[in-house]
Amino acid sequence: MKAFPVACTLFALLFAAGSTTAQMRDPDVSLKRMQTGLSVLNQELTATYDQINALQAARSANDCASLDVRGHPPALTTEDEVAAAKRRAIAREQEIQTQIDAAFSHIKDIEGQKQPILRRLRDYLDAAQATESAKAQSR
Repeated sequence: MKAFPVACTLFALLFAAGSTTAQMRDPDVSLKRMQTGLSVLNQELTATYDQINALQAARSANDCASLDVRGHPPALTTEDEVAAAKRRAIAREQEIQTQIDAAFSHIKDIEGQKQPILRRLRDYLDAAQATESAKAQSR
């Protein structure tokens, strides 16, 4: 999963560098590039949300597992074992929460990468609409 964000960032940088030149040459090429860029970023968002859902399920399973240990009768589990299991469950909880926080941070980064593309797309669509209006008025 870590290589994918790097690839998307490189893609966004290459997209930003080439979009002005492409737009000057052919507006349809620019539109395709914007659509492709948004598609890649949206796929990454979906994957990241799926990762968050999986982590939340893992956190829930961790909570259930730690409750199971506490529910065992004392004859089957020593206090030391229960305490060690609680410590492991807390450590897992903290690790999972760290991963969830990182995923939400990644979502924020992706949304930030989408904004310039969406602005350019809006500008492109506004310009296309203005061109269509001018054509309609000249008829």
